[in-house]
Amino acid sequence: MKKFLILICFFIALTACNHHKSEMPILNFDTMKVVMWDLLNANEWNNMKAGQDTVFRKMRDDRKQFEQVFYWHHITKSSFYHSLSYYEQHPDKMKKLIDSLSAYGKRITMQPVDSLKLNK
Repeated sequence: MKKFLILICFFIALTACNHHKSEMPILNFDTMKVVMWDLLNANEWNNMKAGQDTVFRKMRDDRKQFEQVFYWHHITKSSFYHSLSYYEQHPDKMKKLIDSLSAYGKRITMQPVDSLKLNK
């Protein structure tokens, strides 16, 4: 019985210390940047809309907007948050991502808007 208990404890310790890589892939840098930009825009739109519309403020659900962004980019919520966790655990990559996101945002907002395309 004592050997059996020691064997079980050894097995538990062995499996608890097993640091295998996760099965879910990490989103690449450019995809992560664009998804984060779209999530920030969705959140900003919700904040702006909630400031103007009191009914919207009561019914506001950011999750629906975020799910729509994930759908547009053909990713899942779990893959995004898994990738975000990865980037948070690697501060050098996270800093590069945030800097790139900032530059991307400046580039996007400086592009002229073609009003003819908006009317179609």
